[in-house]
Amino acid sequence: MSMSTLNISLPESMRAFIDEQVSTGGYSTASEYIRELVRAEQKRASGDWLDRILIQQVESGPPRKFTQAEWDKMRQATLERIEQLLVEGIESGPPVTLSENWVEEKVAKLEEQARQQQKS
Repeated sequence: MSMSTLNISLPESMRAFIDEQVSTGGYSTASEYIRELVRAEQKRASGDWLDRILIQQVESGPPRKFTQAEWDKMRQATLERIEQLLVEGIESGPPVTLSENWVEEKVAKLEEQARQQQKS
């Protein structure tokens, strides 16, 4: 993995906190600690999109409250469905290169096929 350097300025109190976390948290360097924080935020942010989708779905139905267990079950079911759709897409055949006009070309082709079927 390629690494790049990022220089940041912190108040002394924050630097002291980082140093304390490194010494007591089993990190070998401040960089390792900061990378772990960023990884945790990436993981949290990647889950946020799913929560937003579920909230939209829930809000489109009748009002109701969900327990944490129900919410977790919905999240898991949704993730499994997404994975299933991804696998279906991968297994459906070779990839299609999409051009700027792909949708218009596809619609025109389908319309032509429909006309041909109506003639026969």
